[in-house]
Amino acid sequence: HAKILVVDDNRANGLVLDMLLKRLGLVGHHCFSASEAVEFCRREIPAVILMDLHMPEMDGMEATRLLQSTVLKDHLEDVPIVALTADVRTEVRDACFAAGMDGFLTKPIRLDDLRAMLAQKLSHSEPKAPAEAVPTPPPPPVSQIDPEIADTIFGLADEPEIAAELKSMFREMWTDVEPNLQEIEQLISAGDDPTAQARCHRLRGVLANFGFRVAAEKLGKMETNLDALHAPGAAAEIRTGLRAAYTEILGLYPFLK
Repeated sequence: HAKILVVDDNRANGLVLDMLLKRLGLVGHHCFSASEAVEFCRREIPAVILMDLHMPEMDGMEATRLLQSTVLKDHLEDVPIVALTADVRTEVRDACFAAGMDGFLTKPIRLDDLRAMLAQKLSHSEPKAPAEAVPTPPPPPVSQIDPEIADTIFGLADEPEIAAELKSMFREMWTDVEPNLQEIEQLISAGDDPTAQARCHRLRGVLANFGFRVAAEKLGKMETNLDALHAPGAAAEIRTGLRAAYTEILGLYPFLK
């Protein structure tokens, strides 16, 4: 199978992409930074690189330039690099292509979008799920979550080992939510709006990947709009919505309890 390199500093995002790649019958490898990606490519040239744009050590555009000027300089036509970001602005997309990237996927990543992109970028035919995999029908729409995204992730739990990994990943994500919200509130109180908005972006991406649609949308507004960032009770409103979404997801996927 073609190996897909995922470069993302967030462990949960990497695990989600690994699950999606498995569903497509592909093999993924997760690197947490540009430097890790360089070392991986010294050992093995991947078929495609899925590159997060927002990473602390070096952003995705810088990482792309580094890879293409070093370990991939003899493979520029062979290894497409696809940007992964929740930022859908035209100028961001243009900057990605100017940096040498070959594609653009919007977070949260949907299975059909990933399948279509990889079918385009890989030389072989469109990747398909293993024959034994039976797609789980999406749950009915609910108020706080994106049922398609939730089922893309949690619908993979057809084997005990995968179910256990998803449960662990979900619990880890949920445990981190409240400390992240508290940090955002503290940064706002301290007047550090740019860092608060950066934290909103990061938390939004994680929540969107797990299908917490409404909370992710509210954080997206706080990320880009100072009035929304400083709106009274914004964090409390997000907490209320998160608890409702959490209950809904547990109701749809009892193995997560």
